[in-house]
Amino acid sequence: MRSRGFTLAEILVAIALLTAIFAVALRYFVLQAEQTRRIQARNEVQERVRMVMEIVSQDLLLAGNQYFINSESEKINLSLPYLSATDGQYKDTFTVKYVTSLRQKDSACRVVSYSFSGNTLQRRDVTCDKENDSTIGAQPLAEQILVLDITYVCSSFEEVTLNGQKVVRPVTATSGAPPCPPGSYTRSARVRVLGRSLTKVPGSTFPDPALANDCKDYLCFALEQEVLLPNLKDQ
Repeated sequence: MRSRGFTLAEILVAIALLTAIFAVALRYFVLQAEQTRRIQARNEVQERVRMVMEIVSQDLLLAGNQYFINSESEKINLSLPYLSATDGQYKDTFTVKYVTSLRQKDSACRVVSYSFSGNTLQRRDVTCDKENDSTIGAQPLAEQILVLDITYVCSSFEEVTLNGQKVVRPVTATSGAPPCPPGSYTRSARVRVLGRSLTKVPGSTFPDPALANDCKDYLCFALEQEVLLPNLKDQ
């Protein structure tokens, strides 16, 4: 007795079913790959922005410190200004001077400067005696940093009218340091850092209209923090 083979219609149905199964499986793997890329891009940009915020905040916090902590807590005098800054709208730059006990005494006095080369944030860290040495350049700190916006808050207050009501608030300035009126000092710095992913993530958007184009099809992440500047009180 001869066995019955498959008909052409049955073969076509089987092929169609296999094609549909493969299409669903392929779509699933593509979605999983896209989700993985999105998660990796998000984690990467968040880590990079947090790293920048931590280093910038630490340098600002130390601005003006003149004490080398050892058995005698020795004071090392710094030249003025301890903090100088320039408003770059979204890409601010600044220079701080301080003494750190994390280094040996002969290199404890530091001059640290932040600048931009395109979207790459740069940091220059030299000893105080090398401040004007043009042969020592800045080193890249982080790529794709779209915003480093710093607002300096003074110890003095001003009266302003908001929504028809007079309120008293601290004097603030976005550039110059210390930017405060005579008799006051720079009390703190409000720092905002925003970076975007190194790789594109299609379909991503950002709510800030001013940065919508720069963040289109990239994942952008922002952090804000206020840093106290305790060592500038006597400047």
